[in-house]
Amino acid sequence: MAGVHWTTAHMFDTIFRQVYNSPELNNVVWFSVLGNHDYGGWLFTAGWDQQIAFTWHDQRWRLPAQYWKQHVAFPEQSFTIDILLTDSNVEDAVDPAARPTTNICGCQHNSPGSSCASVGGPVSMADCPMYFAKLWQEQIVWVEKQLKASQATWQVIVTHFPCGHQPAWYNRLHVEFGLDFLVTGHTHIQHTIQLGGLLCVISGGGGGILSESASHGDDSNSYGFYDATINRTHLVVESINFAGAALTPRTSTK
Repeated sequence: MAGVHWTTAHMFDTIFRQVYNSPELNNVVWFSVLGNHDYGGWLFTAGWDQQIAFTWHDQRWRLPAQYWKQHVAFPEQSFTIDILLTDSNVEDAVDPAARPTTNICGCQHNSPGSSCASVGGPVSMADCPMYFAKLWQEQIVWVEKQLKASQATWQVIVTHFPCGHQPAWYNRLHVEFGLDFLVTGHTHIQHTIQLGGLLCVISGGGGGILSESASHGDDSNSYGFYDATINRTHLVVESINFAGAALTPRTSTK
């Protein structure tokens, strides 16, 4: 955490700075969360703490903790946004003997002595599922406290695992605390879902080795990104696919 390893610097140079390098993007700050592959995919020791540390080495990269909050104000338009960024990797942190190809805590790829104790992570493979379960329970309490206290015009949660991973809880956050928008990823596709009255997007079309389906046709949602336009009364999200085509927008209102 005290510095950036040369491997970290090389990876950020090649897959972040050199890719998102244009006059339009050079001053854009990235609000980030950790996904399962940031921990290692099928192990938990892949230098995820370095992604947190990089926050203090690049003014565009913001990931100060495993879960955190960003308040954004638009005083000239008289509205604000509270963004809660969470770590939902409990979804892929199960018993070490289970799911060898998708288990962060799995015994097939983690070495017997694996530990992230030095940076406050899992102290062992056996501790790993409990570590992520505890991390998620902490966040449930934190999220509800933050939303209850929020005075912002809009409330947004950003996390890695897709819309359906905790649908009842997210819908309760919408009904009881006013959560307006849920931004997720993980699944390699662009998809918009309504969780009751809560608008949720899976913006997973920008990464991964393969998309969930072949990218053919102007209406394909295999690769792309979401564009969100927000003002005091409306939040409009639009999926832009690999061909530059804008797919059907979705709107939330105040």
